[in-house]
Amino acid sequence: MLAATVLAALPAVAGAQVAGGPTTPTTPTVPTITTPAPTPTTPTGPPTVAPTPPDPTGAPPVQQPPGPGSMLGETPIDVPVLTARMEADLKKNGGVVGYGWSVHRNGQTVSEGGSGKRRIKADGDRSFGASTRMEIMSSTKPVTALALLKVYDRTNLSQGGAVKQLKAGTRQNCGGHAGLHMSPRDLAQLFSVVRSSTTVLPAAVRQEMFDGRLGWKSSSNKAGTDSAGLWWHGGDGYFGGDREVHTCILNGTQGYSVALTINSQRPGKSQCAIVKDAFNAARGE
Repeated sequence: MLAATVLAALPAVAGAQVAGGPTTPTTPTVPTITTPAPTPTTPTGPPTVAPTPPDPTGAPPVQQPPGPGSMLGETPIDVPVLTARMEADLKKNGGVVGYGWSVHRNGQTVSEGGSGKRRIKADGDRSFGASTRMEIMSSTKPVTALALLKVYDRTNLSQGGAVKQLKAGTRQNCGGHAGLHMSPRDLAQLFSVVRSSTTVLPAAVRQEMFDGRLGWKSSSNKAGTDSAGLWWHGGDGYFGGDREVHTCILNGTQGYSVALTINSQRPGKSQCAIVKDAFNAARGE
């Protein structure tokens, strides 16, 4: 706390001449100077905000993002509830081999996590996390829609083009189904930037993408249901035996984007159900 600075004005010393004639000299009187104690002051800076309690999963504490609670008057998203709920579901029924998740808002990372292994130990002991890239299967669909909206000018239909049929052996690797490798961080960051700026898409085109559910599940953003204000798409890959991958990208209210990837069989419910249920719990539903 800054101490107050006290300035004391010193009185004039006695013994000055008086108009009208000489006076009897007197011994100057030196005044007693008393310095008052500093007066405590109240800091004028911003109020102290208590930190968010530690995440029950052991992840580092995460502060709630700045800005208004909602553009729609909703309760602010409780990020620790969101992440704890995902972690709890991912550990049910014996859990999964490896997973990673990432939460973004307004182009910024809010929280990330992951656990387990990228591959079985026989192939190498490598950890799985939010930055681990793998084939995201049909979660590429909103990415493909985004790319088409970015490069195709629908106001200039004369530009033409040609429709090509992919060979049977290559259809599984088309941009709308598979073949693209991304991490949870990549997915969440991409759509967080799309939603918070016009860097990728003009505002009108972005609005059309969400209003028309272009690349999103047809059941997204249904009024009167628990999907209101939520847009998502998942992807599933089955490669024989127990080799599976499952992914999901969800865009929620208040500018949040959440991505989850799993590199094994699911722990009971689908990966998008895990993310969706967690987000609804975080917004008080």
